[in-house]
Amino acid sequence: MQLSPEVEAFKSAAETYCAWLEAPPGSSSEERLCALRHLTRLYAAALELPNAEPEDSDPPDLPESYRLAVRQRLSTFPVGMYWQVYDPFVEEPDGPGSGSLTDDLEDTYADLKEGLECFGTHPNTAIFNWRLLFTAHWGAHVVSAIRALHWYDPA
Repeated sequence: MQLSPEVEAFKSAAETYCAWLEAPPGSSSEERLCALRHLTRLYAAALELPNAEPEDSDPPDLPESYRLAVRQRLSTFPVGMYWQVYDPFVEEPDGPGSGSLTDDLEDTYADLKEGLECFGTHPNTAIFNWRLLFTAHWGAHVVSAIRALHWYDPA
């Protein structure tokens, strides 16, 4: 199957992001910058993903051991909890809510990794789910993480 440049770019960004979270952590300042680079590339590449009709299968659920390994790796991440307004279009929000950078990075990883796991046999299902979950789930995690990391000042 010939893949479009947009799918190739997204798949590469997803693979690089997942590989980063599967590797040993770097220094605190390195980790922050790596996260920002990966997340901004993913977001930009997701905007270019084409529509796809899924095959007759869902991506396999990611084994919990993958998530646990990523959660353990992120336990030393330099940023943990942060504050944010969840819906910027609510006229009078209740106030800020807390967010978790670990949760943002891990949930994004899980949604991307599930697609990567099925891409070889069901590429259209992977593309369909990446686009769907970008809108419904991991895209919001990426935006929240980018905002938190942008404002994080380790000094």
